Amino acid sequence: MRKTTFLASIIFYVALLQAQQTTTPGQQAVQQAVIKFFDSLSNRDSVSLKNYSTADITLYEYGQVWNIDTLILKAITLNQSADFKRTNSFEFINTTADKTTAWVTYRLQSVIVKDVRVIATGSSAFELANKINEPLTSRKWEYHLYPLSFGEMVAHTGLLEEKRLLHHRLLYGYYPEIITSRGMNNAC
Repeated sequence: MRKTTFLASIIFYVALLQAQQTTTPGQQAVQQAVIKFFDSLSNRDSVSLKNYSTADITLYEYGQVWNIDTLILKAITLNQSADFKRTNSFEFINTTADKTTAWVTYRLQSVIVKDVRVIATGSSAFELANKINEPLTSRKWEYHLYPLSFGEMVAHTGLLEEKRLLHHRLLYGYYPEIITSRGMNNAC
């Protein structure tokens, strides 16, 4: 029984050591180059993109082989959205490097946000405005929906009807949803 426990412990520790592969400084440099390459892509910076790659780089995207020119055309030149934002996270599976070439297998997860429209109404608009650190200058439109006026309602329903509903209107307001609701109009 002791031999079995001892043998199982050794197998466990050997497996654990193999699972915890250490990354050499050369491999770390290659991985950092990949991260900076995709950061340049996220920032739509073709100059930095070229700095973090060689002229003969090959990427396999969507079942196609892309070179640096294809990447710049499809990901930067054709993507001029003002609201574009890309966030990358990596899981490096295998990195091999010699003196002249590096091979990297990685899993890349990119969250891409483009042409976002946020509609915030009521008190949530104030809460959202307080939480956003970035100004939305020239990227937002504010619409103020004012309630109907007493005069507009008199023109629509008549003076006697509006006097009869005045307490109700003061209590619930003159917003279109309240005015058009059948049950609310006949409440008084």
